[in-house]
Amino acid sequence: MPVGIATNLLTPQIAKVAARYNSKLRRRLDERTERQYQRAKEFAEDSSSYESYLMLAILRTTLIYAIGGVISSPFALAAYSVPNQNLGAWFYLWDVLFGFSQLINLAATVAVLNIAREAMRTVNIVRGIRSERRTALAASTKADLRDTNKAQVAAG
Repeated sequence: MPVGIATNLLTPQIAKVAARYNSKLRRRLDERTERQYQRAKEFAEDSSSYESYLMLAILRTTLIYAIGGVISSPFALAAYSVPNQNLGAWFYLWDVLFGFSQLINLAATVAVLNIAREAMRTVNIVRGIRSERRTALAASTKADLRDTNKAQVAAG
């Protein structure tokens, strides 16, 4: 029974904190989305900066994997150099070293996935902007041709 009373008393405060956190999170997400859309509009205008952005994303992913490999390799090598015998507490050193190696690789993979996700989202936005522009240009051209044909028929 006291747990139910405490829950009822704390629920409004927890709801307020959650709402405040969600509004801040939503605002940050909206700002980031707007920045990404503005950057994609610039990329749709300037192909060379778009290509540079994509090349930089590729290089960043390569660099992160390389750094992750350089940092994690000594841990993995050290783990495999621990003798496979029962050395008491030292025997668990293998697990710790190998665990560090795997955690570093996991962190590098997550970083690369974030870069790739952002780049793919930007590519999709640029494609959408370019598609909208092509559609608008085609509609404008079609309307211009109709107007030209009407003027020729009226003049002729």
